[in-house]
Amino acid sequence: MRVSEGIFDFFKGKEKTLADDPEYKGWLKMYMKNKDVAAMHKRHKEFLQFFQQADTNENMVTDLFKNMWNNNAPAEQYAEYLEFAKRKMNYTRDKDLVIKLKKQFPELRDNVTDLNRVMNDIKNLRKKRNV
Repeated sequence: MRVSEGIFDFFKGKEKTLADDPEYKGWLKMYMKNKDVAAMHKRHKEFLQFFQQADTNENMVTDLFKNMWNNNAPAEQYAEYLEFAKRKMNYTRDKDLVIKLKKQFPELRDNVTDLNRVMNDIKNLRKKRNV
């Protein structure tokens, strides 16, 4: 594990990994074309292990971001949120509207993304109304 040394990290440059090794890059090209030929390389086991570990880490990060950003409500459900907020927007402050939305739709208590989307849409509608 590497300790961050602040500004000195800027001058040190990037740490070398196996992915930067020209021999690994050549093996990887061959592996993508023909796995049997790549298996003849003297460092095949080491490269294969690194490749599989990197692929696993990449998939894990990709899945994490998918779950993080794709928690939006379906269009029909979002339309219900927005319609409810539109009915109340003329005589309710933003703070109170958020409370009413959370009370009417309990799932919005955990789903901050959709709640923020609704409130942004309401603010935009109010701006258009005042213009």
